[in-house]
Amino acid sequence: MLWTMYNREGQRKYLTQSERAAFLAATKSRSERVRTFCCFIAATGCRISEALALTDRNLDFEAGQAIIECLKKRGKQVFRAIPLPDELLQSLKLLVGKVQRPGDRLWPWSRMTGYRRIREVMEQAGVKGAQAT
Repeated sequence: MLWTMYNREGQRKYLTQSERAAFLAATKSRSERVRTFCCFIAATGCRISEALALTDRNLDFEAGQAIIECLKKRGKQVFRAIPLPDELLQSLKLLVGKVQRPGDRLWPWSRMTGYRRIREVMEQAGVKGAQAT
């Protein structure tokens, strides 16, 4: 199946600019971990599992980017560098400082927990439909 911006029912699979703004605003009332996770997902467009695999070693603060292993191409070791906004980089630096040991994941959750956190923020933001995943 070819990639498309709409699902089989014709609903869009992406957020509009106003939905994205509402989503990011809703993160402000969340814990630091949830807020940085949601902001990271919004800034990079990566998959939940790709974000959850992130460690301090995947962040290049000097270059201002995250190095993410593409999980869609499993076994092929494909990495992509994604530039990050300065505000997110600062939040990630604080989060890295709270990680127990170097190499530990920044968000030590299961994929389902990560999905739930995104859904909770989407609900709070009033975003509904196929794009709210």
